[in-house]
Amino acid sequence: MDSRVTFNEFVHIGDSAVVAAGISNGIFGTAHTFPNRNLIANNHIREIGVYGKQTSCFFQSIAANTTLKDNLCYNGPRAGINWNDGFAGNNLVEGNLVFNMVRETGDHGPYNSWDRQPYLTHSGVDDGFTKQQKYGSDASLLKKNDVITKNFFINGYNGVWTIDHDDGSQFFNDTGNFMVFGGCKNYLGEQKSCDRNVIVHPGLSSRSAGGRKCQTDDNKEFSKQYHDNNHCFTPDGNFYSYVRGHGVLGAAGPNSCDSKDISPHFYQTWNNTFYSPGATWATAPCASLAAWQAAGQDAGSRILPIPDADTIVAMGKAALAEQPSLA
Repeated sequence: MDSRVTFNEFVHIGDSAVVAAGISNGIFGTAHTFPNRNLIANNHIREIGVYGKQTSCFFQSIAANTTLKDNLCYNGPRAGINWNDGFAGNNLVEGNLVFNMVRETGDHGPYNSWDRQPYLTHSGVDDGFTKQQKYGSDASLLKKNDVITKNFFINGYNGVWTIDHDDGSQFFNDTGNFMVFGGCKNYLGEQKSCDRNVIVHPGLSSRSAGGRKCQTDDNKEFSKQYHDNNHCFTPDGNFYSYVRGHGVLGAAGPNSCDSKDISPHFYQTWNNTFYSPGATWATAPCASLAAWQAAGQDAGSRILPIPDADTIVAMGKAALAEQPSLA
């Protein structure tokens, strides 16, 4: 609790470099037996996972109120940063540079989260659970929101998404990140926002689970999921990969571009700027951005030709400089 891991260099680590791991009594996380309010900042971490491969520069399990800030993480076999579960929340991942991960596995990316187990924690988690140390009326199975912001994520090797929210992860705001070779991804869960990011050429087809674009949604219908105010660049005009009952949009998605087939409840999109060669739209089942908008998605969004590399880099820098949105 209230510990700091700062200004260190971790090189050729056999497993994960830094781990925050607590314990619970089954699903009950109401005792103060977990890492809380810790700062991991300004560390240089490379060549991790020499022996263990399900490893990260930073791994968290049954911990809360973590600040992971301004770290340099690269050269590892799996995700650079991994949240093992949805315990408590109120974590901040800010200002980190992560690249050259997922070198010896498939799937994943610079950041990965799981949430395979709900935990009962106090709504007063922010004050270190000091007001009550056992189950009470203030306890909840819902975690607080986590913020992932101002990170520069380069998705190398066999990573698929730069931010991979898997297995029921929920309550995340992914905002103001510069994301190269991968977009945002959700699998089950709700209360997730991917906004104000600059996403450059996601969905490289040569990778495992390739073809996943600016926003991948492997759900059917979960509430309060958002993709808005992003800038996303693709080489082919495909911008989304969504599951909607019949399959994945852009592959075997709904058979018609109609509001009755594309529910506004499974995902909500607006005010995005898409870029492709010649400003072409090739995201099935809608033949154009206008048709997609008529079906109830991406109000206020636009599509433009891809600008030069210097302009894209300047946009990424501008995204990293903005203040995080907690809305």
